[in-house]
Amino acid sequence: MKNFDASMKGLLTAFLLVVTIFSCDARQSTRTDTTFAKGSNIKLASPSPQQVSNLAFLGQFWGFLKYHHPSVAKGAYNWDFELFRMLPGAIAAKNNEELSKSLEAYLEGLPRPASCPDCGIKSKKRIALNPDYGELFNGKIANASLTEKLNYIRDNRHLGAGYYIAYASVGNPDFRNENDYADMPYPDAGYRLLSLYRYWAMINYFFPYKDQIDQDWNQVLKDFIPAFVQANDERAYVVATTKLIAKISDTHANLWGSRRAVNLLKGDYLTPVQAKFIENKLIVTGFYTDTLGLKSKMTIGEEIVAINGRPVPELVKAYLPMVAASNYDTQLRDLPFNFLLRGHEPSMKLTVRGDKGNREVMLNMLTQGFRFTNIDYTRPGGYELIDGNIGYVYPAKYKNTDLPAIKKLFANAQSIVVDMRCYPSDFMPFTFGNYIKKKHSPFVNFTRADLQRPGEFSFADQPLKNGGGGQFSGNVIVIVDASSQSNAEYTTMAFQSAANVRVLGSTTAGADGNVSRIVLPGGLSTMISGIGIFYPDGTPTQRVGVKIDYPMKPTIKGIQQGKDELLDRAIELLRKGW
Repeated sequence: MKNFDASMKGLLTAFLLVVTIFSCDARQSTRTDTTFAKGSNIKLASPSPQQVSNLAFLGQFWGFLKYHHPSVAKGAYNWDFELFRMLPGAIAAKNNEELSKSLEAYLEGLPRPASCPDCGIKSKKRIALNPDYGELFNGKIANASLTEKLNYIRDNRHLGAGYYIAYASVGNPDFRNENDYADMPYPDAGYRLLSLYRYWAMINYFFPYKDQIDQDWNQVLKDFIPAFVQANDERAYVVATTKLIAKISDTHANLWGSRRAVNLLKGDYLTPVQAKFIENKLIVTGFYTDTLGLKSKMTIGEEIVAINGRPVPELVKAYLPMVAASNYDTQLRDLPFNFLLRGHEPSMKLTVRGDKGNREVMLNMLTQGFRFTNIDYTRPGGYELIDGNIGYVYPAKYKNTDLPAIKKLFANAQSIVVDMRCYPSDFMPFTFGNYIKKKHSPFVNFTRADLQRPGEFSFADQPLKNGGGGQFSGNVIVIVDASSQSNAEYTTMAFQSAANVRVLGSTTAGADGNVSRIVLPGGLSTMISGIGIFYPDGTPTQRVGVKIDYPMKPTIKGIQQGKDELLDRAIELLRKGW
C-alpha cells in the first residue's frame, strides 16, 4: 500500500509539472495573449485549508513576480492570464512540497534575470517603510530550491518604472495597463482571485500607509480567499471587494466606477431625510426635499432609532465592515448617506424618537441623480465679515482670485475664522496660507514608494515650506471635523504651521496624499492615498487626522436650537485672544 501511495504521489507530481510546463509553453505577449479573454476556466467551489494556504502563497508569488521579475515587469507577458496558468497546479497541490515544485516549474519557464550590480545599493534616504514579502522567504511553505530562485529574482530585479507601475503627478503610484474587464460584471472564480491578488499586491508594495492597517496584510489575503472564491453572484462579489477595500482603513478608498455595482451594494434609492451621528445617535439634521409634508412629520434634532424595524446600533455593526474610512468618526460620517438611509425599495420606515416617545414615519424615497456633498449652499460666498471685525472664509466657495478682495475687506479685521468643514475649491497653502503666515517655515513632509525597491518608502530630503511676509497679523482659527478630508487636511496643516493659527473641532478624515486609481475585474474602481503625508517632525496624519488645539463636537441640543456651536466657540475664543 505504501508503494502504491508513493507511486501515485510521484505520478501526481509529474502531472503537475507537465501541466505547468505546458502552460509555460503557451505564454504569449501581453498584447497578443487572448487565451482567457472569455473566462479563466478555473472551477473551485469550496477551498480546503490546504488550498487556502496554497492560494494565499500563490497570491504573494504572483504579486512579487509582477513587480520584481524583469520580463514580467516590462510587460512581456499578460500577467493576468499567467495567473490562470498557475492556478490549476496550486489548487491541485496536496502539500507545500507539491506547491513548491509546481511554482518552481513555472519559474523555470521564465527567462533568468541578468545580473544586476545596482540592485544591492541601499537607499541613502530615511526609510519610512520596508518591504514585506509574506511567506515567500521564511521557509515555512517554499522549499529551499524555490526560495533560492526567488532570492535571485529579488537580488536581480527590475529597477524603476515598468509596464504595470510608474510615478504619477507628485510621486504617487500610477497603476498602468490594468484591465478592468468591465464586460464581466460577475467574474468567474479565476477572475475573482485575480481581483483579490491584484489589489493585495498593489497595497503590499505601493500603499504608503500599509503599516497602519489594523490586521496583518498577509493574513487579510488568506482570510479573503474563501469569500472571493465562494461569492455566488454579482452582489456577493461586490460585497467581498468592498470589505477588502475597507480593510486598509483609508477614507480615499471606496467603491467607485460602476454605478451598477454601487447600486447593487447600497441601493439606488435615498431618503429625503438628512441625518448625522451626534453624541453617538443618528440625528435628523435637515431635508433634501419636503416630500408629502415631511417637515410636519419630523423635526430637526430628533433621533432615528430604527430603520425598517432594525435598531440603528444593529445596522451600524452590520455595515461598518463595508465602510472604507480611516477612523471611526469618518465611518459614522459616511454611514447615513451610503448605507443607513439608502435602499433597494421605493419606501422606508423610520422609527423616530421625539418628546412624546417613539413613532413611525413612512418615507417615499428619492430616485437616481443624488450625490453627497458637504458644501453649505446657504452661505452667500467664500468670505464675509462677522460683526464687522472677524473675517470668515469658507474654502468650498473660496477662489484664489478672491484674495485681493479679501485683503481689502479684512484690512481692519482683528481675526479670521477659516471654516474647513468642507473641501477647498482652490489650492490655498501658498496663497491664503502666505497671507496669514509671516515666517517661511516647514509644514509637511512626504513619503513615497521607491520603484527600484518595491515595498520600500522613504521620506523626502527636506520638508516643504510655505509662508513668509504674511500681511495679516491677527489670530486665526480653523474649524475642522470628519468632513475635512485630504486637501482640507493638507491646507489645515499649512495654515497651522503659523504661530497665529489654532485648530478647533474634532477628528478629521485622516486621508491625505495625492490619490491613485485602482481598477478591478467587473468594472470596479477604487483609490488609495498614494503618498505619505506627515508633519515635519514625522507625526502621522493618516487615520488620526490633523492636530487639534481645541477639541469640540456639536451637541444634539445645539442642533435642536439651530446653532453652529463650533463657529460660536471659534468667535468666542478669538474675542478673548484665545
